Amino acid sequence: HYGDFAKLAAAAVQRYPQVSRVLVWNELKGFYDDAANRWDYEGYTALYNEVYKAVKAVRPDVQIGGPYAVITSLDPGQPDGSAELKGDWGVADQRSLDIVDYWLKNNVGADFIALDGATATRQKTAPPTIDQGSEKYAAIEGWVRQRTQLPIWWAEFYAEVPEGAEAGQSAPASAVADLGAIAAMARGGAAGALKWGPQGSKSLKYAALWTDSTKDDGGQSTPLTAP
Repeated sequence: HYGDFAKLAAAAVQRYPQVSRVLVWNELKGFYDDAANRWDYEGYTALYNEVYKAVKAVRPDVQIGGPYAVITSLDPGQPDGSAELKGDWGVADQRSLDIVDYWLKNNVGADFIALDGATATRQKTAPPTIDQGSEKYAAIEGWVRQRTQLPIWWAEFYAEVPEGAEAGQSAPASAVADLGAIAAMARGGAAGALKWGPQGSKSLKYAALWTDSTKDDGGQSTPLTAP
C-alpha cells in the first residue's frame, strides 16, 4: 500500500497548508527482515520515493526527508559492529549505517536527512560519562557528512546518564545529558533536534521541558528549562 500511503500524505499537506516539513515513516517500523537479519531498506526507500513524488507534485514547497533510521550503538565485540564508526560511546551497528547508505544512493530527492539514536548501547550499557555519550552524535554527523551535505535532523534522541546517576524528567543529570547531546549535535553541524516526550512522564526516564501538566501542580519548568 505504498501508493495509498503516498496519496494520503499528499492529501494531508494539501488540507493543512501549515505543514511545511514531512518526515517519512518512523524508525523503519515494520521494515525489519528477520530472515536476512537486516533492515529492508529497499522496501523503505520504495515507500519514501512514492511519498516524495506524491507530496512534491501537490506542494513543491514542502521539505521532505528520511530515512528516520535508528543509529544503534553496540558494545565492543558484538556482531554487526561497524569497523569504522566507533568511540568511547560504543560501536555503531553496521546494519543501521547500511540504511543510510542505501537511502542516500537510491532516493529520488531529499531536503534533509533524519536520524534517531540513544547514547546507551543495545546491550543497555550506559556511557561512562555524559561527555563520552554525547560524542556519539557528533561522530555520526561526521560520518554522514562524508556522504551528503543534506541538513541533518535528529528526529529523536535519548541521552542516558552514567550508571549510578539518577535519571528522570526533573533529574539534573538528565538535563545535563540532554544539553551535552545538543552541544555535540551543534558541533557536528546538525540543523535541529526534536524532543520526544517534552512533557514529563514517569514512563520516560529523560529530561523534560515541563512537568506533567495533567497534575494539579504540573506545567512547571524543569532543570532543563529553569531560568
